[in-house]
Amino acid sequence: CSYLNPSAFPGCPIIGQNPAPGCDFNNALTYLDYNGDPINPAPNGLSLGRNFMSYWRIECLNHFTQEQHTRALFYYQNHRAPSYKLDRCGTFTDKVELEGTATGLHNVSLRLRHNTTEKCNVTSGRFGHYSGLAHQDNLNVHAYHNGKRSTLEFPNDPLKVHYDHTRCEWLRGVTVDDLVAIRDHVIAVTPLPTGYRIIAADANKDNMVTTNDILTLRRLILDIYHDFLPNQEQPWRFIPEFVPQDFQAPFNLNPFALLGGAYLEQGSPYVLPVDGKRGFDGMKIGDVNFSWLNDQNCPNEFSEPGGGGATLAVPALSLSQNEVAALTVKLTNPQELSSFQFALKLPADQLEVLEVQTNTLPDYSIEDNFGLNLQNPDALTTLWFKNTSGTFMMPGNSPLFTVIVKAKSSISNLQELISLFPEITPDRFYQSAGTQTVQVVPLAITVGPETGNRSEKDTERVNSPHYIQCTPNPFSDACTVTINHIGEREETVLTVTDLNGALVLQQSLLIFEGENNYEVSTFKTLPNGTYIVSAKLNNQLLTTRIIKN
Repeated sequence: CSYLNPSAFPGCPIIGQNPAPGCDFNNALTYLDYNGDPINPAPNGLSLGRNFMSYWRIECLNHFTQEQHTRALFYYQNHRAPSYKLDRCGTFTDKVELEGTATGLHNVSLRLRHNTTEKCNVTSGRFGHYSGLAHQDNLNVHAYHNGKRSTLEFPNDPLKVHYDHTRCEWLRGVTVDDLVAIRDHVIAVTPLPTGYRIIAADANKDNMVTTNDILTLRRLILDIYHDFLPNQEQPWRFIPEFVPQDFQAPFNLNPFALLGGAYLEQGSPYVLPVDGKRGFDGMKIGDVNFSWLNDQNCPNEFSEPGGGGATLAVPALSLSQNEVAALTVKLTNPQELSSFQFALKLPADQLEVLEVQTNTLPDYSIEDNFGLNLQNPDALTTLWFKNTSGTFMMPGNSPLFTVIVKAKSSISNLQELISLFPEITPDRFYQSAGTQTVQVVPLAITVGPETGNRSEKDTERVNSPHYIQCTPNPFSDACTVTINHIGEREETVLTVTDLNGALVLQQSLLIFEGENNYEVSTFKTLPNGTYIVSAKLNNQLLTTRIIKN
């Protein structure tokens, strides 16, 4: 109640009084609190009775008076109850599940928007269940999975805001075996069996499955895309469960034609279906062999991907400062391979990578199968699969590739320095496609002198690959864009897009050979959020992610 308008609610005093500061009362002991209840003096003549609806200090009364009950009931009956729409209670109750299974997906935020100001926000529980109130049958739905990061994506957008995802979450369920399955789908050897898998294969979100999706996921596995995919706001896609249930045949044949690319993160129109079909199905982007469920969990923000498909034997040899050596990675035993992926840890403060050379494997190139431009300078990532279906038989002691390194300082024991690096790319070796059976493969490194000739230009290209980065990152005002370029002077366009792929900024740049630094002051005009910065040089697209806060 306001003492200036005591009749706004029943129970307010007929004559309102402005209470004195603290819990003091007037000398006549006739004070009425906000709700019109008299404060009776204590026997000794001092009034210590207080009401916690009027004051907060510990001496105040800690129970509701009758007038407060009257006021609360009036507010409920006249203001709250009419908006509850009891006939609508529970109308938005079901479960978020993993692509048509009974496995619930935890921590998925669903946001309903109607053609009025009414709204409903719910988040799925541990087993995927949620319950809310849909005020109308025709509405829009936004669905976002909350990641393990403590930072928010789209913090200023109430429809998109969600906790960001770690690399472990982006990579969970995604391996080179998925690339093989997508390859076989593209070349029509083994089509993907369901609409769920077809949607999951569309990694670049262009409503089709092509070799471009293989390229996108390849960059994720190789850590070129560390914890994001271009044009993606989250590692999941969500659709209403009634779509594959009621339209099974067209959904499995071509889900893009049926859905029109309308995934729920875009705020899809949604007509409330019959009870029992009001749930949603989630698909993990890139997981087309359905391995997410059995893959290593990512329990917290600092979880890393895990290994388990290889061992590595490294000789206990020493290198002197500036000594150049050839480290050859070999398969110890004969092995029939469909595909593989792994990372080597080569500490950058002690070993300088000069060159990588491939050996006998077909379809295995430095440009397509290695991650040399990484966020982690200690990691060298690689993956392989044939461009055509089938396997490849490798005899024992077969070399996979050779890394030419130079010791930056004296190294007493390579065995203590070099190892597999599953925290960046889990080591996986597959004998046949689609089985999800990881082979335990022993690898070994042999150390020898450098062979062959490398020109100074070749060395320079390895030491200083094309890359783009922004510092500081995250930033609040402006940041410096650094582009390293090998080759002749070239014009390019610096492009900034949001995570939906929408163009935000463009700026023409003249790039010279070597390191080019540009302070882009126009970045200060960007709203807070996450963006993709890219530039094309020598027909190579360079990308990096920036965060404005």
